[in-house]
Amino acid sequence: MIQVKETVPADVAIAEAERCRLEALATVAKDPDRYGALKDQPSGWCVVTQKGFWSRVYHDGYRRDQLRDHLDRGHKVLMTVGIVAKPDSPLNTSTHVAAVTVTEPHKLPEQKLQLITVRAKLHAARALFK
Repeated sequence: MIQVKETVPADVAIAEAERCRLEALATVAKDPDRYGALKDQPSGWCVVTQKGFWSRVYHDGYRRDQLRDHLDRGHKVLMTVGIVAKPDSPLNTSTHVAAVTVTEPHKLPEQKLQLITVRAKLHAARALFK
């Protein structure tokens, strides 16, 4: 007998966030000359959800239940970010690598997406060092 498992939006969002995290780790591994200082640094992710126009929430791996709850209440995934970062360092090109997936990039202007991406990276980086 074949069992069919229903796909839960939170499971899909977490899987995409993990994919982004692994992509950031792979980027570090592929280019040791450029990213050698990040080789053994921690990695994490952030999922940005939104309901309506203003209600944006940033979720990390420590808040999976909150992510599930928000998606169950109608939030939509706006962006996922995977990051590898140096602890206690400002985020710049030498202290982090990130992989970003935007669900519907055409819905927001480029400047707004850049701002949301920066906030998501900061949220993910802060979560690494809790």
